[in-house]
Amino acid sequence: MAIKIINRREDNEGTIKRERRILLAARDCPFLCHLYAAHQSLERAYFITEYLSGGSLEDLIRICCYLDINNIRFYAAEMVCGLQFLHGQNIVHRDLKPENIMLDAEGHIRIIDLGLAQDGVTASSKIDGVTGTFCYMAPEVLLGQEYYTAVDWWSLGIVLCRMATGRFPFFIGHSKQKVFKAITRKEPKLPPGMDAAIEHLISQLLRKNPDKRPGVRRNIRKHPFLFHHSLGGTGREESQATMWIWTLRTPRLLLRTSGLLIQASCLCCCNLGCSRTSLCHTFAIVLLPQALYLASSIPGLASDITAAGRSSTTPGAACA
Repeated sequence: MAIKIINRREDNEGTIKRERRILLAARDCPFLCHLYAAHQSLERAYFITEYLSGGSLEDLIRICCYLDINNIRFYAAEMVCGLQFLHGQNIVHRDLKPENIMLDAEGHIRIIDLGLAQDGVTASSKIDGVTGTFCYMAPEVLLGQEYYTAVDWWSLGIVLCRMATGRFPFFIGHSKQKVFKAITRKEPKLPPGMDAAIEHLISQLLRKNPDKRPGVRRNIRKHPFLFHHSLGGTGREESQATMWIWTLRTPRLLLRTSGLLIQASCLCCCNLGCSRTSLCHTFAIVLLPQALYLASSIPGLASDITAAGRSSTTPGAACA
């Protein structure tokens, strides 16, 4: 379990009650953080939630630079389900970002930190207020306009771009004025060579008109990037390094170390026998000092790599 501690003040009693109310509603969705219990003292409020041992999506992006297209599709589909559940309850998250997307022990996502979320929000009952993380805020939020659940779909577009490219689609620097201008006036800049389906989805999510974003205008689940569930491809790049291949029942994760591709199970969850995932993928782990150093943080994985190296004389023999 994990415990969130909030200092009680006269001006945040309503916020604490609202967060508890939203957390209770979120228990019915497998892709939102689950509240087990709540307690309060004279000075503090305590939320007891599930413990998510897989780390955050931000951690993965920083390690990998960018994720494999099938990983992005896997995580994006679960985020869409979580957001659609919230919006179906007339709740807007308002702070969707990789730091607030955690992984459980089996590699599935949980959207966390509902402290800034607001309930009772619809297209006809909008709210205002500049709330959230600056670089992930929708233009209407930065401009001080009224907004509704469409702001979460904008934030999802930024998250998808981070996963696919490791970069923000707009200028990000020390000048808030330049960031503000880029988000509110300019079009997103996506690098060439991106998968056409995800490029189209990101560009649609980052439309300045909130009413035209997928998830608002139409069912985002029917977008070709999410609807096309071809998760069987490996997407491997050629490498001169020696490789040993395993087939594991778990979501794939691409790791990049010194420009070398390493495919492994979810870095943070380390559960190589995920029973909740029916997808079957082929993984390649590059047996190099950098890979072993990185794998040393994963219980059992480094020894598995070393054992495979000693017992295998032909690279890729296990692929047959």
